[in-house]
Amino acid sequence: MDTAVQQLQSAVDALREVFESQLKGNGSCDATVNLQEIQCSDDPELLEDVAEDLLETSLSYCCEIFWQHIDGASSQRWEAGLNSFQKLLREHERLLHHLALGEASKARLISAQRVAFRVAFTSTWPLQVADNLQVYFQQTWNQCFRHQGETLATEWWCVGLENPVQRVLALLEPWENQAQRTSSSVSSVRLTAASTDEDVVMGADDADGDEEDEDELDIDEENADNNLPGLRVVSKAMHSLGLQAPWVDLAKRFFTSKVAQLLEERCRSEYDKKGLLDRLTRLFYGSMLRWLRAVFGLPLWAPSTLKEDAGQTSEDVQAEESWWHVARGAVLRFFEAFLEVRLGEAFDMVRDFPESAPALLDLRRCLARTGRSSPLVVFLREQIGDRLLIAGAHTRDVIEVYIKTIKALRLVDPRGLLLEGVSTPIREYLKKRKDTVRCIITALTEDSDLQQELQLGAEALATASKKAKLQAGQPALPHEPPDLAGEDFEASDDEEDPDAWVPDPIDADPQPLRPRKADVVSLLVGIYGSKEMFIKEYKEMLADRLLGNPTYNTERETQNLELLKTRFGDAALTHCEVMLQDIKDSKRINSNVQQKEKDSQQSDGVGLGQMHPLVLSQHYWPSALSKVDHPRFRLPAPLENALADYSAAYGKTKANRAVQWKRAHGLVEITVQFADRSLNVTVTPVHYAVLACFSEAKGSPTRLSLEELMTQLELPDALVRKRVAFWVAKGVLKEVTANVYELQESAPAEDRIIQSGHMDEDTENSPGQPTAGPRRSAQREAELRACEPFIQGMLKNYAELPLPRIHNFLQRFMMEPAYTLSEKQLRDFLAQLVEEGKLDFDGSGYTLVQNGPD
Repeated sequence: MDTAVQQLQSAVDALREVFESQLKGNGSCDATVNLQEIQCSDDPELLEDVAEDLLETSLSYCCEIFWQHIDGASSQRWEAGLNSFQKLLREHERLLHHLALGEASKARLISAQRVAFRVAFTSTWPLQVADNLQVYFQQTWNQCFRHQGETLATEWWCVGLENPVQRVLALLEPWENQAQRTSSSVSSVRLTAASTDEDVVMGADDADGDEEDEDELDIDEENADNNLPGLRVVSKAMHSLGLQAPWVDLAKRFFTSKVAQLLEERCRSEYDKKGLLDRLTRLFYGSMLRWLRAVFGLPLWAPSTLKEDAGQTSEDVQAEESWWHVARGAVLRFFEAFLEVRLGEAFDMVRDFPESAPALLDLRRCLARTGRSSPLVVFLREQIGDRLLIAGAHTRDVIEVYIKTIKALRLVDPRGLLLEGVSTPIREYLKKRKDTVRCIITALTEDSDLQQELQLGAEALATASKKAKLQAGQPALPHEPPDLAGEDFEASDDEEDPDAWVPDPIDADPQPLRPRKADVVSLLVGIYGSKEMFIKEYKEMLADRLLGNPTYNTERETQNLELLKTRFGDAALTHCEVMLQDIKDSKRINSNVQQKEKDSQQSDGVGLGQMHPLVLSQHYWPSALSKVDHPRFRLPAPLENALADYSAAYGKTKANRAVQWKRAHGLVEITVQFADRSLNVTVTPVHYAVLACFSEAKGSPTRLSLEELMTQLELPDALVRKRVAFWVAKGVLKEVTANVYELQESAPAEDRIIQSGHMDEDTENSPGQPTAGPRRSAQREAELRACEPFIQGMLKNYAELPLPRIHNFLQRFMMEPAYTLSEKQLRDFLAQLVEEGKLDFDGSGYTLVQNGPD
């Protein structure tokens, strides 16, 4: 027995030495052992156990030697080492065959040896091997992109499909479909997504197939076997040694990371490349799938049929099926990786619409393959909340992005499910803002995308109404306006194709609050659930525009009104029609008055020819105009005399009719003369009255306090203070002490203002007064300090803001205490914060100081 064990030990040691020699490159070593030298033992079962232990110990030692010798970046060493292992295991099997008592014993010993080898191989696997394999995989991966070919092989899983994109999509079909495909001749196959829209079909139009990137190349079929020989040899050895599980697992991890990396590099911020997903899918088919086949030790191009009676063995069919299951998951990971890139920049794509339309179409196709619409809603809502729905964003910017969101998401999902999930927080946020209605009405009545939507909607409604009337055999009458609070314009059941119906996802709202196919204007107006607020706001805005128009031209406003009638109806806008008619009538009346009184001229130069009054129907204009405004307020004498003359002339033209003047409304064009300059401005009558008080005052220099101005004009404090601030901003007045002002005949060079123009909108909307240097009142100091937290909050949301935007934000959002500063005062205060080290200023914008004082 001892002799047999010693002979067995010598045989195992000899095999180990041969294995070690082969690893070192000595191919002349004999890899066989003379089994006849091992004498049979009196106890064969015990000899079997001893042989099993000796072989297991030898395998552990050989595995340690193998890992010491292997270099992950050298395919030759991998091939030589695995080949040596194959020879070693064959000799071990010969030895076990010689020692085994019977067939059952042989099977048991060989199976135990294979298990022992796998355990020894994986247990001695060093940590750096995974990194070494990554290097090796990278070398073979790069080879996949270095060859170009134009012909495509006919492969068993895509018979009848010539387009590489459709071939990739064929991998997503169930295995049963693949088996049917290989057993029948398919002349044409069209793969579609779970949608009724044609542009979701990937690869259906290959017209742009030649527009591929320079590095997106296919594998040449003739030279394919020469591209990755080392990887295929190593893969076959791994499979023959029973190590396919860890090998494939590492390869799948590498494949997933490389696909994600490639898509990140090729797709990030690339929104305007048409057919980008199709080109990447072709690259996936021609290169990446070839690498994946090499991982399984398969030919880079699959056979055209997959049958055991067609030249393939059962092992070949089984290997192809194993590869197919992994390839199917790889295709899904490919689309999911593309989706992950787009999810991270969903807000940017929406903001950049329509330039991002190609990227959105690719996203639509990707969602059809992965079904991951919920993450898109979550990501987009989160990004919108962080980057759009913030205090520093102007309402018109929020509305603009909302409009783009509607258009972009309808391109991605025509059914409106995604828009329904994303738009809810935007609508709720806009509903809370006080100027939302005005911003929407402004956009509807100015040259903007929203007005174009209104025009398109009007044309569509007119066409639909005319078509319906003609089909009914009736004359085409003016169409009725839609109910914007709840109506939509979806096709009827007779118009829709029943075969094109697709059910909603299980998480979709069964009763959406808003029509999913309503147009952009309807969705915006439907924010408040009623059109009354918009009609009221339009009435106010129209009154402001008509009163602020120095001419009688109403052509633009008439066009806007006709467009709005298509949405809100004629009856709802009757007051607006009367307002426009008043302007037309005023032009005619003024022409008649001036024609009869053309010789009338005031001694101070204010004559009827210089006046262009508006005669308004009191009950049809906004309520602010119907009220008595400051009844004791009187204009300077030249204007009062001109008003009286015009009233008399009007009475002659319109018998038994009299006019009631609204002295606080209107515009006055004046020229202010100084010692060193002149200033031409268009202001309200109150502005003119404030300045006239200084020109009529006695004494030199001319100084008046705020209280004196209020008493003289009989106007409230806020109104007078706001008008005084306007003249201070223009350099006409200056504050000498707290609330005391005087005319500034000679302006300093650094403060000189451009001597022309209309009222500055920011100054007019700001009821502030200028800074008085160190003599600032305690109230003003408190107001400035109250601005500081608002400013810091804005700069936390925005990396950098210029002075005008900060001034605009404070005017809109700072209520307690009310913001009353001019832009110049705010500039002085921001300069003070810069000196204190709380802000930075680079010449154009302000930023927070990092790690600065609290």
